[in-house]
Amino acid sequence: MGDKEIRLVAVDVDGTLTDGAMIYDYSGNVSKRFYVRDGLGVKLLQAAGLDVAWVTSDAATATIKRAERLGVRHCLAGVTDKVSAVQGLCEEIGISLGETAFLGDDLQDLDVMQAVGLPAAVGDAHRMIKSVAVFHCVSGGGFGAFREFAEHLLAARGEDLKSLMSRL
Repeated sequence: MGDKEIRLVAVDVDGTLTDGAMIYDYSGNVSKRFYVRDGLGVKLLQAAGLDVAWVTSDAATATIKRAERLGVRHCLAGVTDKVSAVQGLCEEIGISLGETAFLGDDLQDLDVMQAVGLPAAVGDAHRMIKSVAVFHCVSGGGFGAFREFAEHLLAARGEDLKSLMSRL
């Protein structure tokens, strides 16, 4: 199955949509830094009719709030088994794992990347993640990797970015 048949783009959060840093305040609240251009990548995929899912083991409020702000309907936080979570989501929306892409960065993403149709790695991913990835971003996690991957998928589908922008 080719890149243009992808219907669901799932992504890890920490180290992929963020640079992996977690900032704790004195009360133990976590802050994360998200890259605004990656956010536009989410919106462009949505405008093209693709589903976007965030799949993360962390259940930080910052992640959930950012997903809500971007209209990400599938924010799977606190996930311990990413393969089961993504497989369940695929069943729920009526697609196969083969029609799913997953962008990851570290060892906890390895199994799900091996299960999907299009595994992708951020530029600064762990070497084992890079070894199973079919698409390799130049950009690092939290610095435009998601946007880079989104634009790759949109180009494979023949989507025009200017036209997609008019739908936002």
